[in-house]
Amino acid sequence: MTVKEGVARIATGSLAGSTLTMDRAVRNAMAAADLSLAEAWQMASYNPAQVIGLEKKGSLEPGEDADIVLLDDELKVVLTMVGGLSGKRMYELVDVVMTIRFPLAMPS
Repeated sequence: MTVKEGVARIATGSLAGSTLTMDRAVRNAMAAADLSLAEAWQMASYNPAQVIGLEKKGSLEPGEDADIVLLDDELKVVLTMVGGLSGKRMYELVDVVMTIRFPLAMPS
């Protein structure tokens, strides 16, 4: 898949899907429907999570997943946390797990 000028395409040239980010979708919804940030964010994140049964999403109460998105004044993503880990730390942990599970070179 390639993305050129914001359009994702597969090798045959067919559209591969959307490149719309969640923060941009929230900004669009706020502008188009005159929604508050709370209304647009719930519509983009909490409601879909509930519909597909992700009941531990959307709350910072004890025992919940603690997924957080920090936005700047322009409503652009500054930081993400998944399960209480920053996006950067989460990716570092995934790299470690993948290296342990699927080492590049098998010992002889």
